Amino acid sequence: ICGTCQLWKPAAHNEAQAHIINLTTNFVTPWARGHGLAKMLVEKAETVARAEGFAVINLEVRETMERAIEIYESLGYEQFGAHPYSVRADDKTLKGLYYYKVIDSKAVE
Repeated sequence: ICGTCQLWKPAAHNEAQAHIINLTTNFVTPWARGHGLAKMLVEKAETVARAEGFAVINLEVRETMERAIEIYESLGYEQFGAHPYSVRADDKTLKGLYYYKVIDSKAVE
């Protein structure tokens, strides 16, 4: 396995956000990076989400993950917020950046 990507569906009782799915745990192992796999994983996740009837994908990424941010933004994800205390790693507090992408504009009109 060289990479993984997960889609989290909304809770069944959350009808108000039933059109939104969350992209999480998008990861490519270091030895497999540089071949476009991360972008392909996200594009496949978008295809699956669209096929399952979702209209919007949300995700969070650490502020230090510059390459991931570049990939998301190149695919049309738009930043809409930040959580200043989202992650603790290596005894540091890091910001989490929130992004979304509309994958079915007709469903959100």
